[in-house]
Amino acid sequence: GVLLGAVEHDPKNGEAWLALANSLVSHADGTISPAASFAFRKAAQAAPQEPGPPFFLGLALAQSGQFAQARRLWADLLARTPADAPWRGDLEDKLRRLDALIVQQEAAAQQR
Repeated sequence: GVLLGAVEHDPKNGEAWLALANSLVSHADGTISPAASFAFRKAAQAAPQEPGPPFFLGLALAQSGQFAQARRLWADLLARTPADAPWRGDLEDKLRRLDALIVQQEAAAQQR
């Protein structure tokens, strides 16, 4: 209720939309519902240069097993992240881990 009130009060508040999106994903046990997807889109529209919306959408995608989609989001985010950004190292690490998961997933699929 509080988050809905925040986005109703200020529909251009990217942080409120992102908080709502993350809350919806959490309440749905990691599932990205249409409502969560909408909230992620609104967060990205409200703050297109902020790293939060693509980062957290990528995290939700990765947690739900949608590794390729998460990788595309994070690779695009990394490409536009300044070299001195404080979150760059964490994002690079998450991409490396995701790449390893993708390789494992592909290897397991080939063994079938």
